[in-house]
Amino acid sequence: MNHQPTSLTLLDRLRATTVTDRVGSVEHTGVLAEFVASGVRFVASTPQLEARYYAAVRELLACIRPTSDAHPILNEGGVYLGCWLESTGTINAELLSRFIPSVAAATFAGFATHQREDGLLPYKLTANGPVFSQIQTVRHQHPWHRFRVEL
Repeated sequence: MNHQPTSLTLLDRLRATTVTDRVGSVEHTGVLAEFVASGVRFVASTPQLEARYYAAVRELLACIRPTSDAHPILNEGGVYLGCWLESTGTINAELLSRFIPSVAAATFAGFATHQREDGLLPYKLTANGPVFSQIQTVRHQHPWHRFRVEL
């Protein structure tokens, strides 16, 4: 079976893809320009997969916004407002550094900027400023225990 025509078609489409046209309007055009400059483009053999990819790029770019500082940083998505050190402020920003390094650097710097004199880093950066403590209750139920209870 020869897949060459499809591969050539996909390659031609990839070369012709304009990311800014596919992503559309975004709040921070400089951030989109930096993403485009990274050279990342995507095409697929199904239009649904392509559409989902560019929707995900739009969702990612929507998560880049300022908190209490002027520089846009990577924020959590959805209803979670702010940037958590445990996730968005570390591994997610590390991944973002490959595509939008200025935002990743601003995200890391946001935590360093707000480090207290005793060395404590904020656990979260929000529009109202850094947050250093919270009370969180976590209830964890082991799957085996749940299985035994439901028998």
